[in-house]
Amino acid sequence: MRFLNILAVATCASALVIDLNPTKLTDAQEKALAAITVQDDPKPKPEPGKEDPKPQDEPKQEPPKQEPPKQDPPKEPPKPEPKPEPKPEPKPEPKPEPKPEPKPEPKPEPPKSNLSGDQQKALDAHNAARAEVKDGQKRDPMQWDKGLEDAARSWAKHLASRNQGLEHAKDRDGKGENLAGRIMDGDAMEKASKMWIDEKKDYKCGVKIQTYIDNGNFGKIGHYTQVIWPKTTKVGIAVEGGFVVARYSEAGNMMSEAACKS
Repeated sequence: MRFLNILAVATCASALVIDLNPTKLTDAQEKALAAITVQDDPKPKPEPGKEDPKPQDEPKQEPPKQEPPKQDPPKEPPKPEPKPEPKPEPKPEPKPEPKPEPKPEPKPEPPKSNLSGDQQKALDAHNAARAEVKDGQKRDPMQWDKGLEDAARSWAKHLASRNQGLEHAKDRDGKGENLAGRIMDGDAMEKASKMWIDEKKDYKCGVKIQTYIDNGNFGKIGHYTQVIWPKTTKVGIAVEGGFVVARYSEAGNMMSEAACKS
């Protein structure tokens, strides 16, 4: 080994005096220096089977890879929020125009009557009496008839000329007849009509006319029963000299029938 060799050399050369000063050496000195050779001793060979284990190569440790720092992907610039479109204001629904209130239909005016005031009052009294009867039978309002009026006037003149009281005409062409006399003041036809209608208190609905004839009371109810007779629809009245005559179509007071149902 190098250290041992150096010791040996030092021992062998102890007798030498070496001038290490940088002067020119003598020949003897150069030879002495040349003889001093330091050699490495060869390594002792290991015994067989006792070789030094070969040093295993340590696994190379690769330096840890430094991953580049993760960079967040570049953020997209925030998109501007869309501005809300202005909603159109709802148009106000058109209010329906108020419907004009329907004008009441004008009531049909009754046909202009050519009747005198007394005639109209007498006709109204007849129809009011008919309307009061509630027995389920049809009773149309009576209409004024000019032909019946003329016939009634003719007979009223006859009675006034005779001046002998009341008497029914024998030839009436199937028409009904009511008589009243000695009414000298105004509205004689209306007054006569009310006198006839007043007989209502003596008549009982459902009783046949024949019954009143048989018991002698027909004169007390016969004028009223003619006024309310269901099938009678026309009347004409006249007055002459205080005598009032009314003619009816069609005639009432059928003996086998009653003027109204009970």
